[in-house]
Amino acid sequence: MNPFPTLSHGNGLLRGVLNGWSTSGVATFQAGLPLTFSYSNSANVYGVSNDRASFAPGCKSSNIGTPGSVNSKLNSYFKTSCFVTPAIIGDDGLGTDFGNTGAGILRGPDQRNFDLSLIKRTRLGQHWESANVEFRAEAFNAFNTTQFANPNTGFGTAGFGSITETLVAPRIMQLALKVNF
Repeated sequence: MNPFPTLSHGNGLLRGVLNGWSTSGVATFQAGLPLTFSYSNSANVYGVSNDRASFAPGCKSSNIGTPGSVNSKLNSYFKTSCFVTPAIIGDDGLGTDFGNTGAGILRGPDQRNFDLSLIKRTRLGQHWESANVEFRAEAFNAFNTTQFANPNTGFGTAGFGSITETLVAPRIMQLALKVNF
């Protein structure tokens, strides 16, 4: 909490209104989580059905990201055309190898959030040394910034490459009054 400057002389009512204010806040900044591209592969010759997708020819982890803001790429967070089913290696023409994409090859959307408070403490008379009334106005996600969830990274599933959810509630404001003694 950072207290505001106080008025030490002058009208008592004016001092009561202007003194005792402070602010508080929490800022959260975090990079996006690493994304791994999965593929439900019942044709894997090694018997592993929860596999990874493979890169299409000419694609690699450095060129799968889609440029622009998260808002502009909600339906195509990454280049879905850069992913294919793993290579066929079985003699039957159906069995596949493991996918060749690595773990965490792209980052999901970052997070930026601010929670802010404005607090006013007013002493309750001279006889009660530490008693006061505290008024608080709080804003969670104060700037109403949309925080997007990770895109769907399940190759071959509906919505592959799309972001369909948010993580943090929109701005929430609340007022509180408390007596401390």
